Amino acid sequence: MIPSFPTKTFPNHYTVATGLYPQNHGIVDNYIYDFGEIFSMSKRKEVEDPRWWWGEPIWVTAEKQGQIAASYFFVGSETTIAGEAPTHWRNYNGKVPNIMRVDKVLGYLDLPRRKAPDDVFDVFFDHR
Repeated sequence: MIPSFPTKTFPNHYTVATGLYPQNHGIVDNYIYDFGEIFSMSKRKEVEDPRWWWGEPIWVTAEKQGQIAASYFFVGSETTIAGEAPTHWRNYNGKVPNIMRVDKVLGYLDLPRRKAPDDVFDVFFDHR
C-alpha cells in the first residue's frame, strides 16, 4: 500500500475507503481549519457533518447497489454521505476493548441472512 500525503491517520484511512486522494475526498488532515471553521475528529458534531466528507466510500457504494454494509469505528462511517450510511455502524468509542470490537464484527456474520452484511467489513485497531 502506498500512503497518501499528508501522512496523517484520517486522510489515509478515508483514502482507503474512497480510493481518492485527500485533496479529492476532503479530509486533508486530522484537524482542518477552513475560513473560521474547525474540523476535528475528536468532535462528534464535526464527524457527523456530511459537508466535510467528499467522495464515495465503499460502504456507500455497496448500499447504493442494494447490499448490506457494515462499518465498525471506521473514519467517515458515522455520517450519511450522499444520503447513505452503512446498515450497521457504531459511533466511535475509544474505551471499547479490541476484543469486543472483533466480537461485534464477527457477530455480524451470525445475523439472519436478510440482516447480515454482504461483504463489506473494516476493523481498525489503534496504531499505538
